[in-house]
Amino acid sequence: MHTKPVPIPLPPVKPRIRSLRHLLGAALATLLAATGLTAIDDWRPATAAGSTHQIDDATLSGENSFAYTGVWNADAGLPTTGWYAGTEHWSAEKDATATISFVGTSAELYGRKHPGHGIYALSVDGGPETLFDGYAQTATNSLLIVNTGELAQGPHTLKLRLTGDKNSAATGISGQVDYALVKTDGSEAAIAWTGLPQPSQLALDGGALELTATSRLFVLRQQRELLQAEAERLSAELATSDALPAAPPIVVGDENQIRPGDIVLRQADLPGTASPEAYAIAVSDRVNVTGEGVQGVFYGTRQLLQNLKAQGRIPTGSVSSSPAVVERSLHIDVGRKYYTKNWLEAQIRDLAYAGLNTLQLHFSENEGFRIASDVHPEVVSAERLTKAEVRELIAIAKQNHIQIVPALDMPGHLTQALIAHPELRLKNAWGADVRGALDITKPEAIVFAKELIDEYAELFAGSKYWHLGADEFVDFDHMSNYPILNDAAKQRFGPTANGFDLLTAFANDMSDYIEAKGFTVRVWNDGMMRGNVVKLNTDVQITWWTNWDPNHAALQTAIDSGYTLVNFNDSMFYYVLGEAAGYIYPTSARIWAKNWHPGVFPDLKTGPQVIPQPYPAYLRGASFAIWSDRPAAQTEAQVAAGVRSPLRAMAERSWNAGSKLSLPRFDAVNQLIARAPGTERPLSESGPVTVLPLAGLSVR
Repeated sequence: MHTKPVPIPLPPVKPRIRSLRHLLGAALATLLAATGLTAIDDWRPATAAGSTHQIDDATLSGENSFAYTGVWNADAGLPTTGWYAGTEHWSAEKDATATISFVGTSAELYGRKHPGHGIYALSVDGGPETLFDGYAQTATNSLLIVNTGELAQGPHTLKLRLTGDKNSAATGISGQVDYALVKTDGSEAAIAWTGLPQPSQLALDGGALELTATSRLFVLRQQRELLQAEAERLSAELATSDALPAAPPIVVGDENQIRPGDIVLRQADLPGTASPEAYAIAVSDRVNVTGEGVQGVFYGTRQLLQNLKAQGRIPTGSVSSSPAVVERSLHIDVGRKYYTKNWLEAQIRDLAYAGLNTLQLHFSENEGFRIASDVHPEVVSAERLTKAEVRELIAIAKQNHIQIVPALDMPGHLTQALIAHPELRLKNAWGADVRGALDITKPEAIVFAKELIDEYAELFAGSKYWHLGADEFVDFDHMSNYPILNDAAKQRFGPTANGFDLLTAFANDMSDYIEAKGFTVRVWNDGMMRGNVVKLNTDVQITWWTNWDPNHAALQTAIDSGYTLVNFNDSMFYYVLGEAAGYIYPTSARIWAKNWHPGVFPDLKTGPQVIPQPYPAYLRGASFAIWSDRPAAQTEAQVAAGVRSPLRAMAERSWNAGSKLSLPRFDAVNQLIARAPGTERPLSESGPVTVLPLAGLSVR
């Protein structure tokens, strides 16, 4: 039977360069930039009536494509009489989403109505949701579910969410999508820079460069040692992402040997910045990527990959950027949940693709200890990473300019490690074991802690930072329940000392021990600056995650005391599996609504805590965090899909100290750039390396 579409409320060979007919587009780009909006050139022959494009549900990349979160089943080989291209996606999971990213003036979504289908929530460009009932007494295919209505030519998103609700006649809550129709008005909109983090300076002329099979990667002879590895990786990535039919060759030569169509990588001083991550890109009949350091060249090439992935071409003109903060990080709790080496490798590539530069591996928790140990094999969980796997991850991280921070939490969160060592467990006032707590009053407990540190300091010898934890050691609001700690503190530091002083002393002693091995030590904020006598060493950095308890020290206390800070704002960036402990999954919409930037820390009960721009040197950066409290709540794939948008929102706003992008534009770009090359299939081999003869010399 015919189904009326749901009305959606709208939110209030030579390289080819397109030039002359884009001059007007450049003016449009300037106008849009002034209003904070941009548009992507659909680059199709202009026609009075425009054109319509049919997008299959299995199209997962490009400017018109589908993306899925939650568990979706992808079927293929179905009869084409009932399913477009013989494919479909269906799900029975509450809050699973299917999102169409498209460039045009409208989109229609088609799917199946069925006795087992439930209620869908539909929205355009992140606007309000409208409900649609997917139930029908008799299954019927290829029905129009929704029409967005007329939109301005440009990038948009149409999202379908399964609400988990159904009408009384339905037998289930499932939903299905088959294809979409995207309409364009055929106009030549200005070609936008489609990358994240968005460059801070853009001067585009409305044209675009398309690479061809004759395009080369060019490295200047004198910078071969510095940049050949960058060129080889980019060559493999271009082939893997299908930007070119084969991996382009790498050519080493001189300035006068560069030719049209080449991508030239170079290191040089850039004006107005000292950041080694800064880059500048100039695109004409060739591409010049210049980095202040090798890292800047790397981040510039991420921008090229994203534009090619999103629109198959690179806008002509120039862009440049430099990060607002030094560190942009993801923390992963691999202690509570076992994550495979391959999954972690994919996250490293995705982090680098989005402009992040740090991965913190939290490998010890109450529920698990996830890296193999030769010294204390008895503490390790059955599912664990081998040391060989960790070394592989370290190598891949280094290739992608990601630093890894080992996080071995102590003296709390050690239940798994203390299963085989009951003699080292802290007791409370009633003689019961304190969950996860090491008895730091015992010399043998300190020896045990140092033996673990020794082993993993060797494994992570190339890392600059070490996270000691020192959080949630005991119930900090009831320190009197642990007389062992209070008595030891008084004996060591005098009659006014308390358990917090003993914890701080442990952090100082361990940090001295770890710093001697070449690391800078970090701790969480919740147990620090609460003692009466002992002050935390000022060379220990503080990762500030919360002020949920009014007894926590305020941020200003840390600033006044001279500590370096990393913002782990839990209210914005804690992705806690199963939404345990009252957390809800972060979203780009909440991040934009808060107008978050790296200086926005967790609020006090009495008001906000904000470090204004320009940021002082003591604000090192910000981090997103995956905590695996309910490890079975999501699969690896669901975690990766669930964090991608909010993690990239954090990355965009960390690099740029906010964002000039609107939320709909951010969401559209996020969908268009898809995932990093090498995350969904192995990287291709890079092209061959050729060293050209010196210019002006003949070779016999």
